[in-house]
Amino acid sequence: MIIKANKPIFICFDFSKQAYIAIKQSIELAKALHATIEIIQVAKSDAELRIKDLEELAQTSTDSHQIECKYKTYTGEMFSVLTKILEDAKPALLVFPVHEETPFKSGLFSGTPTLPKFLSQLDVPVMTVRGTHSNPDIKSVIFPFDLSYDSSEKVGASIQLAKLFQADIKIVSIFKPNDEDYENRLFPYIKQIKKMIKDMGISCSNRSLPSKTPAEAIVEYTHQNQGDIIMVMNQKDLSFSEKMNGGMIHRIVQLSNVPVILLNPMKRNTNSGGGGGSGGM
Repeated sequence: MIIKANKPIFICFDFSKQAYIAIKQSIELAKALHATIEIIQVAKSDAELRIKDLEELAQTSTDSHQIECKYKTYTGEMFSVLTKILEDAKPALLVFPVHEETPFKSGLFSGTPTLPKFLSQLDVPVMTVRGTHSNPDIKSVIFPFDLSYDSSEKVGASIQLAKLFQADIKIVSIFKPNDEDYENRLFPYIKQIKKMIKDMGISCSNRSLPSKTPAEAIVEYTHQNQGDIIMVMNQKDLSFSEKMNGGMIHRIVQLSNVPVILLNPMKRNTNSGGGGGSGGM
């Protein structure tokens, strides 16, 4: 999966601190991808639309960064509206701010739309932004790896980002404590991926860590090792519990203070072979 160049980057804008950071975080990426930026506000009613503020924000971004920045407004339920917009437009990337009001969980009978369910239905890459400080100059790409079918599909996009920003790539694998067999099975795959990355002239390291809580371990590793962005695979097939509460990937999104890019796995025959199950990193 490669993030497509010469296509717009959409930013879902809700006037939160994270939304303003999302714009700053997207500017250099848009320049590198030769992309335009489209700021999107989805409000419940026309009265909640802030057109003048959006117009000023788009114009300021255009003038300050010499990049085309536009805005559009919509009304309706946010996730439903965004899903339709993305299906029609197929942008290079959706940038989505995450904060305390972002719905990650739903009650058993509430029917409240959640971010995990929304993300699982998308066919475009997504970058989530939860932090309140921007760091648009990416110098270290964090590459979580496990033995699931999809995990190695991040290689192309990780190399793409590393080349665009002259960044390094850090591979991190999490295994259950005392599960030496799994750690040993990981090694040849990591060795192959590491060689592929280094053959492209990119600095690459790897680390395997024991933990019972993989999402927390990945986020902690990222923060401790000055990671600037985390590359994960979008979790498509959610269980009933995951639709209500989110899966491991959504836990990373919920915890990480650095942006997380979710890439969509290739469509494959369910009978095809592979190194592991679905729903990995």
